[in-house]
Amino acid sequence: MLFTIPAVAGEVATTATSVASDGVNQPQLRVVGRLNVNTATRDQLLRVPGLDATTIEALLEARVQAPIEDLLSVTPIAPEALVHLKTEGASNFTRILQQPLQKLDTLAQR
Repeated sequence: MLFTIPAVAGEVATTATSVASDGVNQPQLRVVGRLNVNTATRDQLLRVPGLDATTIEALLEARVQAPIEDLLSVTPIAPEALVHLKTEGASNFTRILQQPLQKLDTLAQR
């Protein structure tokens, strides 16, 4: 299931990305918002789904020379990571732990 996150003044709306496996027995971790690659720490970049260590190092090295203006000019980036990255403005990236929906027959037994 995907959720669309409304845009914040001048921002493009992004889609939540499921990080955990799809199942009704476990809480689900959802990633929403966008992270500015020019100001993010290595730890923050590690939390973005689809970014591996090689890509993160390429981004960190590129921004030492000059602020990154075009993400794809630095290194290939997975589509699931691109929806959560940006090159300007404040970051509004977060990970949300959501409790799974329970099946109606399970609730009826209580």
